[in-house]
Amino acid sequence: MNSILSLTRYVWHSHMIRKGIIGLIMTALIPAIFTVGEMYFNKEIYLQSSTECLRFLRESVIPINIYITLPFLVMSLTLPAISKLYEKGAITYFFTQPAPRWQIILGLYFGSIVCLIPLLALSSLAPSLIIIFQSGVQYDLNELISLSLKQLFVLSVSALPYAALCSFLAIWSKKPLIWATFLLFIWGSIIGSLPGGAKFLSIHNYII
Repeated sequence: MNSILSLTRYVWHSHMIRKGIIGLIMTALIPAIFTVGEMYFNKEIYLQSSTECLRFLRESVIPINIYITLPFLVMSLTLPAISKLYEKGAITYFFTQPAPRWQIILGLYFGSIVCLIPLLALSSLAPSLIIIFQSGVQYDLNELISLSLKQLFVLSVSALPYAALCSFLAIWSKKPLIWATFLLFIWGSIIGSLPGGAKFLSIHNYII
């Protein structure tokens, strides 16, 4: 158990307390940036109706988070957490410790999930806050907060199998980025969202 906690802290410090956090935060803010642009260029629509704002969240912001933000953040956190250890040869040190190998992999996996949660919270809540302060329309805050929290829950649950898949690819393949891009973006987000039988072969179809 100590090895799991130690590796979880290692992943947190290596990703969230370094310059790389800026890139992760900018990725998490993609839906918020898109929301600012939408509110600016179509403000006459959103200044008149809270229904339109909620529809924008459901039909635009949530799909952006599901199809783009989620897989990109999972890849950016999970793959480096393991593959960099292989590149530096540090994984050999961990594997020579008394802890079982499954604890080492599980610690790296948990570390990625712990890093993902605040970033997913940012990507889920920031667009709603922008709508509240920029549109000037009176909202049912309970409905807006409920929608944002439901989105965060879906993203967080969906991150679990995505991160597990990326962890497997980082261990199994010497080119995990290529495999992850294909499985999460091409096969997952694109093919998994199309009508027809092919979507049933995509992990995306079962977790979203």
